[in-house]
Amino acid sequence: MSTTRVDAANTGGVTTQSARTADTAIARNQDKARLLAFSDLRSSKLRKRRELCQSGIPCLPDGCEGPATRLRSAIRNSSPGASRATWRRSPVVRGVSPGLRAHWQRRPASRVRGPVPSARCPDTAGPRLPGRPHVSESTPSRRALLSGATATAAALALRPSFVLAAGARARGAPAGAPVRLFANENNAGPCAGALRAIRDTAPHLGHRYAGRASADAFARRIGTLHGVDASQVVLTAGSTEVLTTAAVAFGLNGGEVVCADNTFPVLPLYAERVGGKVVRVPLDARHAHDLAAMEARVGSGTRLVYVVNPNSPTGTVLDPVRLRAFCEAVSPRATVLVDEAYVEYLDPATTPSMVDLVRAGRNVIVLRTFSKAYALAGLRVGYALAPPAIAERLRGLRMSLPNPVALAAAGASLDDPDFVALTRKRIAEARAITVRALDAAGLAHVGDGGNFLWVQAGPSRRDLPPRLAAHGLHITWTPDQPLTEDWFRLTLGTVEDMRRFGSALHAVTRT
Repeated sequence: MSTTRVDAANTGGVTTQSARTADTAIARNQDKARLLAFSDLRSSKLRKRRELCQSGIPCLPDGCEGPATRLRSAIRNSSPGASRATWRRSPVVRGVSPGLRAHWQRRPASRVRGPVPSARCPDTAGPRLPGRPHVSESTPSRRALLSGATATAAALALRPSFVLAAGARARGAPAGAPVRLFANENNAGPCAGALRAIRDTAPHLGHRYAGRASADAFARRIGTLHGVDASQVVLTAGSTEVLTTAAVAFGLNGGEVVCADNTFPVLPLYAERVGGKVVRVPLDARHAHDLAAMEARVGSGTRLVYVVNPNSPTGTVLDPVRLRAFCEAVSPRATVLVDEAYVEYLDPATTPSMVDLVRAGRNVIVLRTFSKAYALAGLRVGYALAPPAIAERLRGLRMSLPNPVALAAAGASLDDPDFVALTRKRIAEARAITVRALDAAGLAHVGDGGNFLWVQAGPSRRDLPPRLAAHGLHITWTPDQPLTEDWFRLTLGTVEDMRRFGSALHAVTRT
């Protein structure tokens, strides 16, 4: 038994030593990675320090060490009580500046306690250990790097707007990547809370399938938000799945679907693919749904009437009083699906949702998505609000659920109601900039809702996609090819995006 204890103790010691060795190796690798990441910044600082040496201010060998150390030493010796704070405020931490040089040269020699070499770099060369790189206090240590990371994280937590702005730059695309102005994405990116939720949940939920419990909990939250029972909420992986399941539910076996022409095409096309009959009613003179004409086309075989408000791709908004009257008149004869994918871009005080009709028990479906105003298009979260029987039917046809990371991000987005208001304000500003640019270029346009405009290029401007692509702006899915029609849908990006668009449009249309 004593032998066993000795063996176990020895084994434990080896295991502990191996773990320590592994930890040391990992720490060293992390140090190397961090130092490589700082290489560009360090190179810039080295150039400035060499300039300092050439100006006569003392430093250490090769112009790579010294100014920070000497300045810190001088300040510490002259004012010991405030040495650290004073040094942190010094410009040396951001590189040598003319102001620093002047400050150094103005300091009285009597206040500098300690030897300060008067010679330049070559005369102050110090010994170096064989086989070891010369490292000074200016080389970032692991403690310094981790401290900086902690301070940065704290600053981001305290300044959500800074997180959003920094994230927008990072999410916008790598440097030199084109600006996408065709998919109606929110180029500003998600809110800070959604970004935190993605970061916090991805490590332990990103590898898991969607769970029924989390999906049901989110459906209950959506129901509470809109004042309906959770059984009336159909949660889907993006609102496109609501459209495809509705197309199957109502278009299968020759079911008739009435919709506008031109409108978002997914539902009518999918209905045709499953054998449905689609009746397309032309838009009115202002490129909006002709509700009277659509109501007249509803017959005994009509199962579904599809209305998109604001309409895509034209961006026109229906009068809420007329739309509500239309739904009340048509819903006894056929189910009405109101697609409100862009409703968050509208002022709820002047353009209310049709959700109250669902609450009232009308034969109406309302569609919503987190892809547009909430900027979660890549995560795929959408839902439908419907009478219980229709909701159950749609749930039976869906093929997937949103992933748990997406649900966490969507929930965090709902926790930040100010984000939608801010997004609405930014899009209004971007719209004003774009309208001025289009007017100056002589391009007609319509659309007062959503984050896009319906623009008439005309036969003479069908080459706009490739010409704007040369300026890093993509306005269609195939930017290297000309338009095949006179009209195109233009997404409103960030304010900066649309200023860039205005400049590029001016450049390509003046020739």
